[in-house]
Amino acid sequence: MLNNIGSRWGRQQITLGVLVAIALMIINVDLFHFDRMFLWAKVTVSVPLLCGLVGTVSGIRLLRFVGWLGILMFFFAALRIAIPDEDYFSGGPDGPQLSAPRVVSDTYMFARMGVAVLITLLLVWFYRKSWVKADTSSSTKQE
Repeated sequence: MLNNIGSRWGRQQITLGVLVAIALMIINVDLFHFDRMFLWAKVTVSVPLLCGLVGTVSGIRLLRFVGWLGILMFFFAALRIAIPDEDYFSGGPDGPQLSAPRVVSDTYMFARMGVAVLITLLLVWFYRKSWVKADTSSSTKQE
């Protein structure tokens, strides 16, 4: 089985690995967030993305399905990160009350949403390309 894993690492799988690393960085680094994301939400998005990457390399269909769920959860989490909520504007219940609300540039929010959509589309594209490649390589080995 380990020999099969080594032969499946192509350009699509390496690019998918880089995209998953970027997605995990966006989810886990608080610098990219307007508001802090709970730890359970970070783990709930990160684990399926990593399972999908493992499923891509090993050819396990169940892990690939979990990876598709991870991409969907990443999309919603990234949009949640890109749009500030009411606590960000008013200072929140735990923070000090602000004399004036914070103003966020629309361009900044749309750029964050655009990056989230772009990373999601690239994940879907390379995930799909690596899926087809995994199917064709496993069917030729069976013959």
